[in-house]
Amino acid sequence: MTSVLRRTSSRLLVGGFAAAPVAAPAAPAVASVVLVVRGQGAFDTPFESTRTATGVEGLFVTVPAEIARTLPTLERGREGAPDLLAVQSSAVASVFAHPTGDEVLPIGGFTGTGPSPTLQQLRADVAAGEFHLVLAFPSADPRIRWVARSCRALTGATPPFQDFFCVPADAAKP
Repeated sequence: MTSVLRRTSSRLLVGGFAAAPVAAPAAPAVASVVLVVRGQGAFDTPFESTRTATGVEGLFVTVPAEIARTLPTLERGREGAPDLLAVQSSAVASVFAHPTGDEVLPIGGFTGTGPSPTLQQLRADVAAGEFHLVLAFPSADPRIRWVARSCRALTGATPPFQDFFCVPADAAKP
């Protein structure tokens, strides 16, 4: 019985070694086929979950496309200001700054470690006309609360975001 097991395991081992040169290149080939079938490209990840693929699609395809549609309106609302707009968080600022190359003032950082204007700096920027448009979501942050109290609320932002239009005179408001 032991000799039968040894011969069987030897055959399986030899068969495994014989199959390795064929199986090793098969994984990348299968991955490539999966990407093609899904209509994905070279920078997509094969075998990722549907949830992950949907999240990546939303973040890197859907959101930038939506932002691109808003750019003409933002440019009109800019009214010659040096900065395109101010937004709550550097993560949100990046989605506007990247496609345009324009300055977008982040009010608050994604991790809290990046440079961020104080309330006094924000008011000074409004007074100087550095930007007019502010995109934020409801927050206890004193800077966002000041914008919500002092600047004119606009309509049209997708909830939970709110948008505001600030003019230099708003900087004098408490």
